[in-house]
Amino acid sequence: MKKLQTKFLVPILSIQLIALAALGFVGYHFSSDILSEQAERDFRRTIDLVATQIESTLDSRIREIETLLRDPIFIKFSVAPHYKSDVDVTVFNFQKGNGLLLGEPEVGGLVNFPIGLLANEGGRAIVDDGDFPSIEFISPEGDVRQHIYLGGSNDRDFEATGSEKLARKDEDWFQAALAGKTVVTPPRPTSLFLRTYDPISFQGREEQIEKELITIAMPLRVGETVRGVLRITTSADFLSDIVVDPGTHALLEILDRNDQIILRSGDDAIQPDLGLPQIRQLLERSGDDIIDHGRHLLMHRVLAASGWRVLMMGNRDHIYGSVYELRNNILIVIALSMGLMALGIFFTIHKLIAPILALTRASNRIAQGELGITIDKHADDEIGSLTDSFNQMSVATKEAHDRLSRIAFVRRQLLRIISHELRTPMNGVVGFYDLMQAEAIDETKTSEEFRECFDALGTSIEKVKNLVERLTRASSAIAGELRSDDEDADCADLGPIIHDMVQVLTPAAERRAITLRAGERIWATVRCKQEAVRILLEEALSNAIKYSPDGKAIDIDVDVQEASATIIVRDQGEGIPQTYITEVVEPFFEVKDASFHSTGRYTTGGGGLGLGLTVIASILRSFEGSLQIESEEGTGTTLFLTLPLMDGHQSEPTSVIPLVGSG
Repeated sequence: MKKLQTKFLVPILSIQLIALAALGFVGYHFSSDILSEQAERDFRRTIDLVATQIESTLDSRIREIETLLRDPIFIKFSVAPHYKSDVDVTVFNFQKGNGLLLGEPEVGGLVNFPIGLLANEGGRAIVDDGDFPSIEFISPEGDVRQHIYLGGSNDRDFEATGSEKLARKDEDWFQAALAGKTVVTPPRPTSLFLRTYDPISFQGREEQIEKELITIAMPLRVGETVRGVLRITTSADFLSDIVVDPGTHALLEILDRNDQIILRSGDDAIQPDLGLPQIRQLLERSGDDIIDHGRHLLMHRVLAASGWRVLMMGNRDHIYGSVYELRNNILIVIALSMGLMALGIFFTIHKLIAPILALTRASNRIAQGELGITIDKHADDEIGSLTDSFNQMSVATKEAHDRLSRIAFVRRQLLRIISHELRTPMNGVVGFYDLMQAEAIDETKTSEEFRECFDALGTSIEKVKNLVERLTRASSAIAGELRSDDEDADCADLGPIIHDMVQVLTPAAERRAITLRAGERIWATVRCKQEAVRILLEEALSNAIKYSPDGKAIDIDVDVQEASATIIVRDQGEGIPQTYITEVVEPFFEVKDASFHSTGRYTTGGGGLGLGLTVIASILRSFEGSLQIESEEGTGTTLFLTLPLMDGHQSEPTSVIPLVGSG
């Protein structure tokens, strides 16, 4: 144990200590540059993240507006005012699709105005403003010709002339959009018009509310001509969600095109030595680089869609001060790391060796004769795979040992069966011989007595012949000798064969009032030799007759699938114990004791040679078929004999096979 751990521990620990020493040397001398670069990367990452997210959000909303503006209804409306209701519906659906949520109103609460063809959507409370609270279409003259505020439109606004409420001519954003530009303004107070809810008179008064909203204005072009301006306001809440707090000793600001602060976050105590105009000049000359100016680090990003600027300032000493402190702590960290690594390596090696020691102990137990033992698996690695292999080997060894024991048992049974089966008819032959010998001496014996002895001799000879036939058939089936070299000869029609076999075996079944019942659709052409199918049916039915109680029925049916046909033989006998289901196909295996058996094919009760299911399984294997056994003690056994169809198709019968049976 100690020697094995030492072999692992000393080399690995030595290599790790050398690596740590080299890392300490490099870290001590170059940590300043490395950590300075890391600090600058963090500085860049913060401003890049904020700028990218703001730009992405604005671009996404601009694309949504562009999609709306491409709707042909705006072009129609720009030349034909009667399309206003259609525009209202289009804009309303756009707002609903982008988060506008309406709810049930309260008396005296604020609700939206009705909307043209969607008047039933008017008079609703505003649950969520959505991304685009208001949308206005403005004529080239600067007058609002259509508006939707929070899903509603007061059409009376457009009946008044010269209303200041609808005038946009003097707005900077309107003039810029009319000139063909897309304009994004910083958040500013924006008026939205709702009304109070009065369910009795239906005449609520108009209420003006103000929200901090961003205006996005776009021109409506028809060819090279601007036919109007679409002004859409959008929520500015995303800015406060995106602009993270950079922490102490850092300040993050968002500025508009005129260097007016839109939003700021961080340490307000940071005051650069220069004013914003000078800072802007420095930043424009530096591009995307960090400026180290006096006590501060400065960096900016310009947003393409809006022209806004994201500016970040940080205290230089604070940002780089942690670098110097970390460099001095490197030696302490390395020392602690070396100690922790030594402990970690020791416990890791111990954990790795523990499964190996468990395997060693288990191997010793197997060597001492304790078969079938398994050990617990602790990980899905190479040692875990080795543990799985060991457990499989141990279980397989135990199963092989048990199987060999079973084979020895079957061999003993075989000897008892053969000795009993051969001794019984031979006793008859010997007895008759003695009688014949006595007959030759004692002439007083009658011819009747001689005939009885002669019949007994014939019965004994028939038993010996049957035994030899069974052994020969089993040997041929196991050796696969029933398979023909000529594939065309391996073709059998199940219907006629089943019909003939039922007729042949009916007399034996009738002696015990057993009924053989065949289904109406028992026809199919299988890829199997006719003689082999006859043997399959004879063995299956003889077993069923032997183990069926008097007066019961045996059913024979055929189930035809796409590529195979299954012969189903179902009896109502005593069944096979589940313990022996997988073993009954072994040669000479008999569930009952070998002392209680009969060579007769249809004798009630006792067992036989244990070859019937062996013959069936061997023939099915030879012709690429399969055997399935379903049995339950006391209720009977069902055999499923599956064979491949000829050319993968069932064949139509040349004549109808009638329902046959006896009873």
